Amino acid sequence: MAYREVAVFEVREVLRLWLALLAFRRIAEMVRCDRKTVTKIVRIAEGHGLVQTDSPDRLTDDFVGGVMAELAPKVPDRHGEAWNVLVGHREKLEGWRNDDVPAKKMVELLGREGWLSRSGR
Repeated sequence: MAYREVAVFEVREVLRLWLALLAFRRIAEMVRCDRKTVTKIVRIAEGHGLVQTDSPDRLTDDFVGGVMAELAPKVPDRHGEAWNVLVGHREKLEGWRNDDVPAKKMVELLGREGWLSRSGR
């Protein structure tokens, strides 16, 4: 099944219905999301201190935003080793760019300094 991002209003509605003492399955039917997602949202909200006896007034933008931040998928760093090497030389590369040094020459200069392997070219 494909991943579907949960909207802020859906999170707020899930929590509002949970505070109204509805069951997870019923909430999932009403909001049209997966029961496991409802469970995850409620567990995160409980971790932020929400109790089922709280008032719906507790669902402020800041509170729902905190739940959303934790609910968002964690995206791994998609850069490779070469990127990490180049980040260490950012100032040098920016200086060369400002001096209009061609990219091919930059690779050559980094190679001379031993920062790039021959297989990387």
